Amino acid sequence: FGSTQLVQAIKPFQAKHPKVSIELHLSDQYVSIIEQGFDLAIRFGELKDSSLVAKKLMDMRIVCCASPDYLAQYGTPREPQAIASHNCLLQTTSDIDQWEFKQGSRINRIAVSGNFRANSPLAAANMAANGLGIARIPLYTTLPFLKDGRLVLLFEKQEPRVIGLHAVYPPSRHLTARIRAMINHLSTSLSEKNLMQM
Repeated sequence: FGSTQLVQAIKPFQAKHPKVSIELHLSDQYVSIIEQGFDLAIRFGELKDSSLVAKKLMDMRIVCCASPDYLAQYGTPREPQAIASHNCLLQTTSDIDQWEFKQGSRINRIAVSGNFRANSPLAAANMAANGLGIARIPLYTTLPFLKDGRLVLLFEKQEPRVIGLHAVYPPSRHLTARIRAMINHLSTSLSEKNLMQM
């Protein structure tokens, strides 16, 4: 997300404010922004309890998807329970062996298995687009494949939740005009509607 959608969101900000210098550090690991001296962090998912201040920038859907070729070969599951018999492409950074789906007011957890595991949702998206199985991943990883037809979404009405994207910063640090301007810019530019157009 950082090297694609976030960079695209930052681009017009930097064009408008060319004197603002940005040093972008990308990591899948938790980083202590106070200890490492960062002004601002952008984080997906549930936030740990801390003294940091957080501003939600957007919600991201978690979607189930597969390629038309995979579905033509193995059949399209008609209900979420049917994915238990499919090859599921698993993320080690999420609920790896159980996928959640909404059924009415309840959340069902379905045991899944597969022959591919990765700590990157983009890797799972690429494998799904190449016909290797069904993936459950953040929407942003699927966008180029949805646009060119290499992936289709499954069970959109049963998607159980979204994950939040937050701007996080230390409460004791005075927010400079440039940091506040960046947060406000990201808040208005990073929406699912805008994301779908990137």
